[in-house]
Amino acid sequence: MLPGWRQSAAHWQPAARWLSRDRISLVSENLGAMAETCMSERGSVDRLAEMSQKLSERAIEEGASVIVGHSAGAPLAVLTAAQVPEIRCVVLVEPVGAHFLPNLNHVQRKSYDRLAEVTATTKGSEYPLAKGDTLRSIELRSLIDANHSAETVGLPSVNAERATVIANGLTALTTPTLMIRGQVSGIVSIEDIETLAAFNGNVKTIEIPLAGHSPHIDRPRQTTDAMLQFEAATYQNYCERI
Repeated sequence: MLPGWRQSAAHWQPAARWLSRDRISLVSENLGAMAETCMSERGSVDRLAEMSQKLSERAIEEGASVIVGHSAGAPLAVLTAAQVPEIRCVVLVEPVGAHFLPNLNHVQRKSYDRLAEVTATTKGSEYPLAKGDTLRSIELRSLIDANHSAETVGLPSVNAERATVIANGLTALTTPTLMIRGQVSGIVSIEDIETLAAFNGNVKTIEIPLAGHSPHIDRPRQTTDAMLQFEAATYQNYCERI
């Protein structure tokens, strides 16, 4: 499991508990700590290669059969899976479009004037782009006019060369891949997911109802169910091939 920016294994504990029903263990990597051991420049293509190499060695060591990457962890999941033949499938949770295509930063996030009224007592957050907060009262969305105005949210600048390497990695990936999007995500749009899925014929997509940018927190059971169903299907296909 490769967590997104400012997230850790703790953010995946709800999902890990559901996975444990089927005796599946979730091994989460501390990408920040791993990055500190790298010699290459931060944000560079060399850093990307160095990180994916370390992660592939870790995946082999742990005997991993599935690699999950959330948000900023999705690009590394793609590049790591390509180096580990034993990986049966890849799950990309809310992959950010701009990490694959620098110009894909047209994400729309609804700006609700009335949101403050209904969330005043929840202490929740509407997923500020630079934070990993979850929508603690996501059901409150149903109380708000769906036709309310939206505003464009810019994404962090991405190294074009780095994005090209990631995009090429997704295009060339032969491992079956599932992309998961939260239905009310303020960071990843439906158009983004469709654009990324078109890179590769092995990609399937699914949307988790009433979930935001961290569906593993908002709807852990539904998210893990989607992951398990996809893994089971890919395993069945694998068995039929051999």
